[in-house]
Amino acid sequence: YSIAKKKSVFSFLGIICNKFEAFMPQHIKALSDSCVLIPCTFTIEQRFEKYMMEPARGIWMTSFDFRYSGIVFDSNRRYNDNTLKAELLGKVTNKNCTTIINHLKTSDTKRYFFRAEPPNFTFPQSVTLEIVVKRFHCSLDSPDRPAISPSSAVKEGAPTSLACTAPAPCPREPPALVWSDTLNGSVEIKQVEQQDRTKAVSSVLTFTASHLHHNKDITCTVQYPVGSETKSAEEVLTLHVLCMPQISHESSCSKDDTESITCICVSRGSPSLITEWRIAGNKLENNTDRGSISNSKLEDHTMRSTLILLEPLAKNEAIQCLSKNRIGTASFQFHVFHEQKEGKKHSE
Repeated sequence: YSIAKKKSVFSFLGIICNKFEAFMPQHIKALSDSCVLIPCTFTIEQRFEKYMMEPARGIWMTSFDFRYSGIVFDSNRRYNDNTLKAELLGKVTNKNCTTIINHLKTSDTKRYFFRAEPPNFTFPQSVTLEIVVKRFHCSLDSPDRPAISPSSAVKEGAPTSLACTAPAPCPREPPALVWSDTLNGSVEIKQVEQQDRTKAVSSVLTFTASHLHHNKDITCTVQYPVGSETKSAEEVLTLHVLCMPQISHESSCSKDDTESITCICVSRGSPSLITEWRIAGNKLENNTDRGSISNSKLEDHTMRSTLILLEPLAKNEAIQCLSKNRIGTASFQFHVFHEQKEGKKHSE
């Protein structure tokens, strides 16, 4: 057979029958002085099933080749006789090699292989443990930052949920997750399983999005208890809230002695706004004989638009300001009669 043909045959055999294969995460990061859970299961060839009986033992090694030993854990040994202070939680005869390792040291940062006896086989798949310690005034070895999702913009008035998730390598000492602000909402803590079957903790913050939240920074801090200390890391998310335009009651029109009319329309919204002026329903273009329009952006996504009319209005002719973005449109209508003025606000 050619190499390609051999691979094809082995692939086909793997479909119709079990093969020797272990299933475990490729990499797990944990904290020194804490513990780590290694989720682990395996399959064997069908013809070896008859040998899967007690007594059976599980072995963890730092070398794939059993002849070179490198045994750091043997379930048949007493707890203190093993280099790794571990417990085999799974049952080998059930093809479960899930293991918890306690009292981790930075020297435990290694690649580990599992061997099952029976069927006296060392699996080629492995897990690499990375043990980190946070030193005083040193953040290089601090825990990984939690992840906040989703990071996309949310719409004002809509119920919104943010999930802050952090690994929980030691199930006996799960981390705490703390939000800098709950935004007048509620928080629910969940235990979750990640794609590689390792455990994680998720804090779900549910709130109603408001324009007051726009551009607000919210921090999620993960706190790992390690002995008498706490090791922490944080992630910051800037909230982006999509807001329908709102026209402020500061908007007004005034007339001077020359019969010139100045109207100011102040609106707020996100994303960016476009302001449009109309008289008797007809759109006004900028810098015409009738007048001019100027726009200025203020803080907090506020737009100030100024209309100066050089020609008098016809009787009962109304001035209208429209503020638009892709979320919606708001309008404000002004009536100017000689020295009188009144405003009426409505939405389209």
